Amino acid sequence: MKILILQSSGQPENLSATKIYSSYLAKGMEEAGAHVRYIDIFKANVKPCLGCLYCWSKTPGKCVLKDEAADDLLPAFLDSDLVVLATPIYHHNMNGVMKNFIDRTVLFQEPFWKQAEN
Repeated sequence: MKILILQSSGQPENLSATKIYSSYLAKGMEEAGAHVRYIDIFKANVKPCLGCLYCWSKTPGKCVLKDEAADDLLPAFLDSDLVVLATPIYHHNMNGVMKNFIDRTVLFQEPFWKQAEN
């Protein structure tokens, strides 16, 4: 089984519950025989989605932004059997780094366009 763990905490290793718990999870999954890829997306270059939807219309399935998300993270996401999104909670929600990544997964959705009737 291929497992991708995306961790988005910016805190130091010894202060981040997100990093501590996700690293224990990764270790346990590896001991159980899974192939685990652990990525700290806080350190990655993940630009925010532009909302242009070119990934639906002009370049289907490919983001026009050129960064680490487009080159490595999104293909790894698609190639995994299981994805774990490990994020700290800021103001009752995920942090901005994780939100930026999740927004970029819009290219995996199938658009169903319908022409408006006049």
